[in-house]
Amino acid sequence: MFVKKFYIADTHFGHGLMLLPEACGRPFRDTGEMDEAMIARWNAVVGAGDIVYHLGDFAMGLGDEARVRGIFHRLRGRKILVLGNHDFKRPGIVHPTLAGLEWAAPPTPAMETTDEGHRVYLSHYAHRT
Repeated sequence: MFVKKFYIADTHFGHGLMLLPEACGRPFRDTGEMDEAMIARWNAVVGAGDIVYHLGDFAMGLGDEARVRGIFHRLRGRKILVLGNHDFKRPGIVHPTLAGLEWAAPPTPAMETTDEGHRVYLSHYAHRT
């Protein structure tokens, strides 16, 4: 079976600011519609055995653990979180809602992998190479 690798960042599930024109201006009426569209688009291309590297800022409103967990479980693939600035409860402490999800590897600030023979450095933040 061929495993595909996908890379995504800044989904910000549940984050209303993403809808405002002065921020991202995502074209949805509300966060529920935005979340459902992102879940559908993710699942349209990601298979159950594929790997998805999420490069930070997975969700907002992390106090609603059931909502975040529900979104996470609906997303196909083996998910790996490279931490972004919105993934922390406070500096150095990963938000417990995210830490409690069944990631394929423990959330990390950065990591390396290979993809089609190429070295890939993964981080939420830009780096010089």
